[in-house]
Amino acid sequence: MVDPPLTDVARHLVVTLGLAVVESAVWQGGRRMRIAYPRAPDTEIARTEMAVAIERLLVDGWSGDPQFRCHGVALKKDGVRAVLRPQSVSVTTRNIELIVHHPDNSLPSRPPRPSAILAAQGGYRGEGGHHG
Repeated sequence: MVDPPLTDVARHLVVTLGLAVVESAVWQGGRRMRIAYPRAPDTEIARTEMAVAIERLLVDGWSGDPQFRCHGVALKKDGVRAVLRPQSVSVTTRNIELIVHHPDNSLPSRPPRPSAILAAQGGYRGEGGHHG
């Protein structure tokens, strides 16, 4: 069985979660994708919405991925890892990152540190900065 392209997985995830996508980006030859969607009005609502999203994905066949260390919650399904990132006061959107595994189930490269992601999005304030 051939794995579906990452964009197909992303479309299915967006529909499953009912996301209003404001931006998406693909890199590493189509093996990584970031889906940006609007911030929640406050962190409590964001936490609740993230818990609901995780539950929907688990019902949809995704499973937890506790061995993958990240700043967020990692789930996996059919050779794709989804990292749901918590809302941050330093970033203007919430994000889900999709990562395609290599055939040996390893990642194409080490995932960027949260500070690198924030810096790329213009929200990193240095080593002593608060990220939300």
